[in-house]
Amino acid sequence: MQIAVLGGGMGGLTAAWDLARQGHKVTVYQRGWRLGGKGASGRNAGASQRIEEHGLHVLMGFYDQTFALLRDVYSEAHKVGAVAGGAPLPWVDAFSGWNTCVFSRQAQAGTWSFFAVEFPSKPGTTPWDGPRPGADFVALFKAGVQVLEQISSALKAVFANKVLDVALDAAIVGLLTLVGTLNAAARLAALATLQQTLKVVIKAAVAAGPLKSARTEWLFIGFCFAAGNALGMLRDKLVTPAPDFASIDGIDYREWLGSALDPSGCPNWASRDSPFVKALYDLAFSGTRTLAAGVTLKVLLRMGLDYRGDVAFKMNAGMGDIVFAPLYRALTNLGVQFRFFHRVMAVKLDATQRYVDAIEFERQVATPGGYDPLVDVKGLACWPHEPRTALLDPAYQAAYTTNGSMPYDFEHTAAPSPFRMDAMPFTVHRGPGATQFEAVVLAIPVGALSGICQELVAADQGFAAMVQGLTTIRTAALQVWTAVPYAQLKSPAKRGMVISYRPPFNSWADMSQVLGREAWPVTPQSLAYFCDALPDAVADAGATAWVAAEGMKWLQADVADLWPGYAHPADTVATYPRANVEASARYVLSERGTVSARRAPEGSGFTNLALAGDWVATDLNSGCLEAATLGGLGAADAIRTGKITP
Repeated sequence: MQIAVLGGGMGGLTAAWDLARQGHKVTVYQRGWRLGGKGASGRNAGASQRIEEHGLHVLMGFYDQTFALLRDVYSEAHKVGAVAGGAPLPWVDAFSGWNTCVFSRQAQAGTWSFFAVEFPSKPGTTPWDGPRPGADFVALFKAGVQVLEQISSALKAVFANKVLDVALDAAIVGLLTLVGTLNAAARLAALATLQQTLKVVIKAAVAAGPLKSARTEWLFIGFCFAAGNALGMLRDKLVTPAPDFASIDGIDYREWLGSALDPSGCPNWASRDSPFVKALYDLAFSGTRTLAAGVTLKVLLRMGLDYRGDVAFKMNAGMGDIVFAPLYRALTNLGVQFRFFHRVMAVKLDATQRYVDAIEFERQVATPGGYDPLVDVKGLACWPHEPRTALLDPAYQAAYTTNGSMPYDFEHTAAPSPFRMDAMPFTVHRGPGATQFEAVVLAIPVGALSGICQELVAADQGFAAMVQGLTTIRTAALQVWTAVPYAQLKSPAKRGMVISYRPPFNSWADMSQVLGREAWPVTPQSLAYFCDALPDAVADAGATAWVAAEGMKWLQADVADLWPGYAHPADTVATYPRANVEASARYVLSERGTVSARRAPEGSGFTNLALAGDWVATDLNSGCLEAATLGGLGAADAIRTGKITP
């Protein structure tokens, strides 16, 4: 079957991979010069081949499908042999496991407190061992109770209160014993026991006056967080092998957790407003929005308890270098065709309004001798941060020489390209021919669909509800190369990833492991990536300038609690500010009441159209790489099983 894949992000490329291996003829149409979508990165040849990312990306240890796919992709990519443009890293060198996550909290006095959680490594297993049949949520609940037991032991040592000791022991024993029976009486008994224990813990904390140390305060917050999630799961009958998490997706997670803790008298600063809760919202760029309780709880359980090997994995080069360059190499080796510089203008229906009948493109620029998108940086296959000018139309080359930079941004500029090949849209039609398509995988982010899918929105209520009902948000990122080693920054967070620090860059990770893959004449000593949601008040037109200006102010003053040993600008080698404001670059949210608007990969409402991306209905329903992979696999499966037909 001839299949057109619209969009070269993880969802579209996953579908292309699976479909090509089934023997289908696949063509991927991509706006601009590179693949990756919100995960694309580029190498800046004019700035020491530094890696420039869309934002801060790590792969979590429960990403079974993503890691299994990438393991196979690397095997296929390395079959290509020596070619211009470099090669992928060996699989064993691509990722580094990471188990330290640092949470932050600002005290009333304005000072910041940091608390490191060291997740235990799980030797003998990795997330690329192969996909599992499904998470065992009863086992995950029990694992969560064991974490609660560890916190309880620490609290007992702090408070030295015999009544508290007895209550905590009874609660843990009751939870671990009764939950295994899965009957209503046991559930209610465990619920009552934990409620009573919470009251005793809170009474002990109040009786002690102000909590004696920052560590004790963090332990108390951790106890309330773990106990609150356990209470909510028991109350809402979610401690089963296959919980109905969707039943609470109409509730904001903060409210869900708070309502579980309210009867115990737990203060808001330790429950719905706690730093652990704030971290979940910040990770999902939802600090000023809501989060569907079911999606959030499910991701929390899998992220914190269901990982294999390590809780997270950092990439040892740019995301484009580690994920999308190997995918491109592997896919071309399987015969997949790529049409770069093809911007989708409209998806058109036939007279019955059941089939996608035509796709209209703007061919943004001619590539007279073909287009090889990758460049070699120290032997590694990478995406450049701008198109390979020498391979484009001579008119573009001349304009580039005159400007000294890109005369037109193929990825972001809404106006038609002045270098386009056709005055009118170039159209590909439905049919069995080699230059046609029989089925379509729509893998363009949902935020960009309203303008190009007007006929689909008008023809199908479910499709319209998805496009109009799912919400997205703009994001900001800042990369900082420093002249001082990490140890000299004297961070109380030590070496880890910090969540919920001071806006407008509330999340941070040390990414110094990639410095050796860049090409500095004098290598910087450390590298940090920051990200956050972009404030609503910032206009799109000036967003990048705003990120740059605020970044300099922030490094001058607001980073001081995180990096006491840092002085800007003396210790700053370079910065890269980025604002992701375009419709296709916005992060898809999982707000309360919106999850049901997601459509399954086979549920577009149109006979020959499958959907792929992190915005479709999957087992996760959240904006992450694993959800995008699941969406792509679902789209390929829908075509393989005949749910989507020519």
